[in-house]
Amino acid sequence: MVRTSNLPIIDLVEVFKCQFCGSKHDSSGALSTHYSNYHKLEAKTTKERESILKRTCSGCDKLFSRSNDCSKHEPHCLQRQQKTKAIQKKKQNDSKQGFIQGPCMALVEVFKDHELLPLQRKTRNLHRKKLTDPVVFDGDVRDLEMWQQIAADAIERYKELYQVVLMDPAYRIKQSVPYPTLSDQEILALPIEVVQERGILILWFVNQKKDLAREFLRVHGYDEVEKGEWVKLTANLKLHKGSGMNAAHNNESFLIGKKGKVSDIMRYHVTDNVLFAKTGKHSQKPECIYDFIHQWLQIALTWRFLLNPIMSDQAFTSFGNQLRAAMN
Repeated sequence: MVRTSNLPIIDLVEVFKCQFCGSKHDSSGALSTHYSNYHKLEAKTTKERESILKRTCSGCDKLFSRSNDCSKHEPHCLQRQQKTKAIQKKKQNDSKQGFIQGPCMALVEVFKDHELLPLQRKTRNLHRKKLTDPVVFDGDVRDLEMWQQIAADAIERYKELYQVVLMDPAYRIKQSVPYPTLSDQEILALPIEVVQERGILILWFVNQKKDLAREFLRVHGYDEVEKGEWVKLTANLKLHKGSGMNAAHNNESFLIGKKGKVSDIMRYHVTDNVLFAKTGKHSQKPECIYDFIHQWLQIALTWRFLLNPIMSDQAFTSFGNQLRAAMN
C-alpha cells in the first residue's frame, strides 16, 4: 500500500542559467565550462563592461584605473553636483522673483530715512553700510551735558542707547602729539554708561596706557573678552617702525569689553583679531576696524558707533573735539 500526501514537492537543487542562451546547469562549474566552450567572447566582453562600470564615476563619467579610487571620488563628486544644482535652482528662483544678479549696475530708489543693505556678501572686501543721516557731535568729551545730549538723541532716533561703542581716547603720553590730550583721571571719568547700558566697547590704547585701558573697563563695569592687534604696514607693505620706549613698535592694540548679555550682538569665531593695514595720519586708525566690527557683530539698524576723539568715518555717529576738521 502506497502512502500519498498532498504536500508540495520542493526541489532544493540550485539551477545555474546561462545569461546568453538560457541553458540550465546544475553547478557553477558546469556553467563556467559552458561559457568557455560556447560564449567565451561574450563573457569576456561582459566582464570587461562590468569592470569599466565599477571604475567609472556616475557623477562626472570619469574613468579610474582602480575601483577603489572611483569609490573614494564618487561621493564627493555627487555632493558637488547637488550643491551646483541647488545654486542653479536658487538663481532661477531669484530671477523669477526679480532679484538682481551681478556683476551689473542698477539704479535703486531708497525712501527717506531708509538704507539698502546686502543680504549676502560673496567677497572678502566688506562694504560698510552708510547711514542715511550720521550725526557728528563736535565738542569737549569731558562735558557731561554733551554725553547726555548724545544719549537723548539716540533714544529719540533709535529708541535705545548705543550697543556698540568704539573709543580712541587722547592719551597723555610722554611723547608730544599734535592734539589736546586727557589725563588718566579724566579718561577714567568719561561717563560711558550714559550712552551705553549694555553692549560691546572697543577701546584703543597705546602701550604706555595698557593698564589704564584695563582699569577703564573695570571701573565702568565691563568684562574684558578679547584683545586685538593692528599690525602697521608701510606703503610698500613692509612693517612700519614706530616709536617706543624700548623697542620700535610695529603694532597698536585694542581691548574688547562687554557689559550685560551680548549673545544677540556677537557672532563667535567669524573674524580674526589681528588687522593688517597701512598707516595713515597721526592717530588715524585703519579703515578695516569698521569691517572687523561689521563682520564680528550682528549689526542692526539701531546700532551705531561712537568714536572719540580724533578721526572719524563719515558713516558713523561720532563724538570728539576735532571731528569736523578731520572730516572736511
